[in-house]
Amino acid sequence: KEVLRLAKEESGLTEEQIAQKLGVSLAIVKRYFNAHDAYLPSLEMSRRLGKVLGNDILVRWLTADIPPTYGKELHRKEILSGLARAATAFDELRRLVGEESVSPSVREIQEGVDRLIEELGRIEEALYGGTFLPLEKRKIPPCPWWKFWRRRR
Repeated sequence: KEVLRLAKEESGLTEEQIAQKLGVSLAIVKRYFNAHDAYLPSLEMSRRLGKVLGNDILVRWLTADIPPTYGKELHRKEILSGLARAATAFDELRRLVGEESVSPSVREIQEGVDRLIEELGRIEEALYGGTFLPLEKRKIPPCPWWKFWRRRR
């Protein structure tokens, strides 16, 4: 359900538009996106949904070949949870930078990018094993773009 929600958000389409483009009832589409409903689209419908939504998020998730981590089978739920957190961090950053009425400081932008990088690092750690190091404990600078951002301000 989280992947469906993410793919829908990326498309910018409403449930009504999706139902119309798929040629199915709005009630069916609502069930696809209802977090409390166990009803999921078939593989064929997932393919069609991907085309309608204009992205391949669903297909990539369905065909993901996630390696085991230290002999422990990795569950898609962990990855989806990480993706949801990363998507939230990205949305917050996009709102911060995109809001025309407020001019964010370089520090606010840096904190938003750092949070996004940190969430993506957690996903990477879950995929490949090892210990995740928060940005402040890494020996590399958090983002190579800070010089660019500072010059632009």
